[in-house]
Amino acid sequence: GIGFTLGPLVGGLSAKALGYHASFYLSSGFGVVGLILLLLLRDSTQKSEPEIGSRGLSSGFRQVLTNPKIVAAGTANFFNSLLYNATMVYFPLFGGSIGFDEPQVGLSLAVRGLVSTASRIPAGGLAKRFDVLRLMALGLIVSAATLFVLPTLDGLIIIGTILGIQGAAYGLYLTSGNIFITEEAPEGQRGASIGVYSTFSNISGVVSPIVLGVVSETWGFQGAFRASAAFAILGTVLTLGLSSKRRK
Repeated sequence: GIGFTLGPLVGGLSAKALGYHASFYLSSGFGVVGLILLLLLRDSTQKSEPEIGSRGLSSGFRQVLTNPKIVAAGTANFFNSLLYNATMVYFPLFGGSIGFDEPQVGLSLAVRGLVSTASRIPAGGLAKRFDVLRLMALGLIVSAATLFVLPTLDGLIIIGTILGIQGAAYGLYLTSGNIFITEEAPEGQRGASIGVYSTFSNISGVVSPIVLGVVSETWGFQGAFRASAAFAILGTVLTLGLSSKRRK
């Protein structure tokens, strides 16, 4: 979360001062630093037995995929990733179209990242008091609403505020989603459940830029933002429906 806060700000400032090439080189340098720190880390943990055991890897994943509650969480993660991709891909383009320069775009995304990071510990507290799946749904709906209204705005302060609200919604979803998938994982299949949950997000990372690209080609940035909001609302309904099926 801290990285998502500082990254857009540093990238926007370096792009403005030194050009886009400098931003990419700087990002590569951060990656090298991360790699060096990782190589210096010594693994002192004890190796545990594989979770799935004699049933085999494919058997474990098939069992996870037949669990409607895990699939419900994965569905939510697919559409949350779609909203995230819509923001990160199209907001810089939209910001440029209304006159934002690189630091202003970076600052707006930094506000989003800061609020998202700050909201995660309070979101964990809320998960103790309220149904976690409904917190996930709330995060998706609020995030979708912010993208729906975003293309109608043009001021730095109001856009930063809207992105901050989306950041809070994203932090709420991210925390409650991680709690949900950890608690609902079948016995001995936590790793497989987290893998399936993440795979839904990664599939969205492949599909959503293509779909939103086609939409924006026809209806512009406004269409892409609003299509992603509509898809997310649909995803929320599907998520709650799948969860209700398991409860019955």
